[in-house]
Amino acid sequence: MVKRVIAIAPGKIILHGEHAVVYGKKAIACAIDATITIELCATDDNCVSFHLPNVLCQKDALKIKIESLKELLVRCQSIGRIESNILDWHEKIKEFVASTLIFNGNENKLLNLALSSCLFAYMKILVLDGQCNFPSVFVKIESNNLPLGAGLGSSAACSVCLATTMLVHAGIIHPKENDQGITLDDNVLEKINETALMLEKLLHGNPSGIDNAISTYGGAVVYHNGKISHISSLPSLQFLVVNTGIARNTKSLVSSVKSKMTDFPEVVCNIMQAIHEISVQAEGILRDVEKSHSQNHEMDLKKLKELLKMNQHLLQSIGVSHPKIDEICKIAEENNFSCKLTGAGGGGCAIVMFDEATEQINSLINELNKRGFKNWKVKLGCKGVQLKQIAK
Repeated sequence: MVKRVIAIAPGKIILHGEHAVVYGKKAIACAIDATITIELCATDDNCVSFHLPNVLCQKDALKIKIESLKELLVRCQSIGRIESNILDWHEKIKEFVASTLIFNGNENKLLNLALSSCLFAYMKILVLDGQCNFPSVFVKIESNNLPLGAGLGSSAACSVCLATTMLVHAGIIHPKENDQGITLDDNVLEKINETALMLEKLLHGNPSGIDNAISTYGGAVVYHNGKISHISSLPSLQFLVVNTGIARNTKSLVSSVKSKMTDFPEVVCNIMQAIHEISVQAEGILRDVEKSHSQNHEMDLKKLKELLKMNQHLLQSIGVSHPKIDEICKIAEENNFSCKLTGAGGGGCAIVMFDEATEQINSLINELNKRGFKNWKVKLGCKGVQLKQIAK
């Protein structure tokens, strides 16, 4: 068993396909240079400790005694096998974490959700799958310019890092070390992605899997019916991420769209198909650039801008936008830029596409700053999950 392992995984923006991807339609996502880092260390204090210093402003690590976890496992096993009762196990763990947080004077619901996911991963990966007999560990989770609850894939990046560090610690996956550093082969990445998706389901109900896929594999991907295809190079585009400052709940937004699908199936199905066609068109443009380094850069840029606008209007029609997102889109349009929400919507972030040669972006940034919208430029197509250190 390793003594120390550090993993880093990127967040993402979804160019096209959010919500539609849940119904079997195409989506395009790109990894961005904003990340989550998780460090897992073996200890000898007979505790499992979780510390999220700059993620949820948790000042001190939450320490849970191993004896308490053994009792928790007995209560969970009384429900039945974890494989067929994952959600029930998670509820038991959430109740345990809630009572532990209250005992320590902290009733933060978001912290409860994050720690419950961490503790579930510990039970499932280390104790049961890895048969590690309740190891004492310290887990530190840090964000590197990747805000929580903003639609940028922070929970997926956390899930991917948790899966990676715990699978390595348990000896379930075996990364290769060479002169190039620590490498993760296709089989290892597949196991990480599969495990991260399981953790994402605890948080979001029925996620599409695109967030954990892009955080695992990096770059730019087209996701369709669970299958991933990669776009190896992107045109010289940049995006401005604009945070509405409004927290949103992916699970409730997905549920809201599902209700509309039930009430108005013909209408919503056609909207989802239209979003699919936008993804198809955008993929075609991106792949043309990838293959032939298209000389029609200005025309390509114009088409991509129009597709962003169209997609935003469709997302508005199914009720997943927000007045703050609409305000950002209006500011962008007044400055001749295209904008749409990214992720589940209902708040979170919007993205503005701009050409790297455009000076007018500074005018837009100034206006957004005046209105109180935090914003920053991001690079697209960054690497997926990486292991930075393994100490045995």
